[in-house]
Amino acid sequence: QQARMEDTVSIQKIYLGGKVGGADMGVFKVSPHGIGWRSSSGSGQKIAIEEREMKRANWVRVSEQFQLRLEISGGTIYKFDGFQKSQSEKVSHVLNKKLGLTVKNEELSTKGWN
Repeated sequence: QQARMEDTVSIQKIYLGGKVGGADMGVFKVSPHGIGWRSSSGSGQKIAIEEREMKRANWVRVSEQFQLRLEISGGTIYKFDGFQKSQSEKVSHVLNKKLGLTVKNEELSTKGWN
C-alpha cells in the first residue's frame, strides 16, 4: 500500500532526549510505516521504529512545548522533545489513523516526584 504525502509528517528541530539521545537535535518523521529520527548535528545517529514495535505513546507538556514518549517492545522508552501543539496534533493523527496507536496526554505533577 502506497503512503500518501499527507500520511507522512516531517518536523525539524526535534530533540532526542533521555538516556538514548542525550539531547541531540534532528529531524523527526512519522509515516504509516513507523517513526524515524535523524540527527542534524553531524553525529550520524539515526533511529527507525517500525509499526509493530510500538506499544504505547504519551504526550507530556514541557513548558511551552510537548514531548512524545514512545515505548517499544522490550520496554525501551524514546523521548522526542520540542513539538509545538499543532505539530503534536499532526503526529497524533498519523499515529492514530495510520498506525492504530492511541496517544494519551500525560499530566506531570507540579508537586513531588514525576
